[in-house]
Amino acid sequence: MEQAVEEGWARIKAGIEEAIRAYAPILKETRLNPKAAMFWSSGGMMLAVVPADPIVLKPETIIGLIFIEGLSDLDAGFYVMYWPPKQEGIWLLSPKGEVMKTLRAEVASELLGKAISNPKVDIITSREPAGPEGILKVKICIGYRKPDCTCIGIYIELF
Repeated sequence: MEQAVEEGWARIKAGIEEAIRAYAPILKETRLNPKAAMFWSSGGMMLAVVPADPIVLKPETIIGLIFIEGLSDLDAGFYVMYWPPKQEGIWLLSPKGEVMKTLRAEVASELLGKAISNPKVDIITSREPAGPEGILKVKICIGYRKPDCTCIGIYIELF
């Protein structure tokens, strides 16, 4: 099992640079921080998040890059996370700039417009209701998390 996780992570790490090149027309001046990437895997499902650095908490901003496999109806692969103007949520964009999905997101009002340098990524999973029959919920915090699990940054609900 551990070897499968390591192989999955190695495959995604190798794909990050390729994805950055593929998304260059969308990313433009945005810098991503592959060293801050976070990876999660469970039962054939994989998720990796590469944050922008710095991340500016305002609309019309690229939040980062996300790899999704087996977690939704989306094709497995990388997508750009973009916070559109006058829109609640985060868009997942294809390499052609097409909106593939909208995710729920929250940012504390006092953080709007602020920049976070060297952001960290936390992936939080739970089941609702609790137990093996519950629906998997995945949340992502990009920024920092306090010891009480409060997200200082952007909190994205994947599914």
